[in-house]
Amino acid sequence: MCGFFTYITSNGRRGKSFYSNVYYTSNIIFLIPTSLVSAEFATTYKGGIYVWIREAFGNRMGFVAIWLQWIQNVVWYPVQLAFCGSCIGFHNKQR
Repeated sequence: MCGFFTYITSNGRRGKSFYSNVYYTSNIIFLIPTSLVSAEFATTYKGGIYVWIREAFGNRMGFVAIWLQWIQNVVWYPVQLAFCGSCIGFHNKQR
């Protein structure tokens, strides 16, 4: 989502904005391999992230992993919505 809004903010000129390059690079280097690993775990094991971590590292690390994921969502979603809103406002201001 952030990559899309960065793309429309740069008026479709890929490569002209440093931040659009950061988002495209992060998709290739981090997000695509992470999604492939998650897909592999989902087909191999029953359950979600808590179960995967619990089976590998124990109950305590399973709790830590799911708690960190929860607190990340508490912080991430408001920041992402603010970013998208500011990009839409900036895009409308340019017209």
